[in-house]
Amino acid sequence: MSKASRKQTQADKRFFYISLGVFIVALVVVAAVLLSGRGTSGESVPPVAPAGSAVPPTVAVLLTNVPAQIANVGGLSNQLDEIEQMVEACGDYDDNRRTQMALHFQWLRNPDLIPRDLLVAMGAETVNRLILGMSTFTLQEWGAQSRPPESCLVPIGRRLNDLLVTLGMPAAEGFN
Repeated sequence: MSKASRKQTQADKRFFYISLGVFIVALVVVAAVLLSGRGTSGESVPPVAPAGSAVPPTVAVLLTNVPAQIANVGGLSNQLDEIEQMVEACGDYDDNRRTQMALHFQWLRNPDLIPRDLLVAMGAETVNRLILGMSTFTLQEWGAQSRPPESCLVPIGRRLNDLLVTLGMPAAEGFN
């Protein structure tokens, strides 16, 4: 006797209806859990933020601690004032480099002005990287002028290197 020609018995019908009932009850329970936003343990499910909108906790700490980080670097303000005066008096910077240097001085004094994406890219070494950038700008400018030893860029580069060493970083090569 083939399955297709076999008649359903009363037990088969009862098993089908019980299975269907269990399936419907399970479906209702799952739907209720999903719609209520609660797991089986009763804990709320944290919302999922869209990609790119959440700031990781380590970055959030970095973003809030930068002003304190810069303020805590001993004697930095006085040294920055002296180096900035040297930069202003030096005629060997072109306009673009002078603007870059001025921007770095501004960011070191007012870290809230640093663009957040740049701040994240610099990480915990914000002060060091800004000063290293200034040293690099100065070295590139000096190199573009064939490195004349009498250039006012040399003492500026040396002062920036001294500052890097004070901050625990290696000096940029070229002004040694």
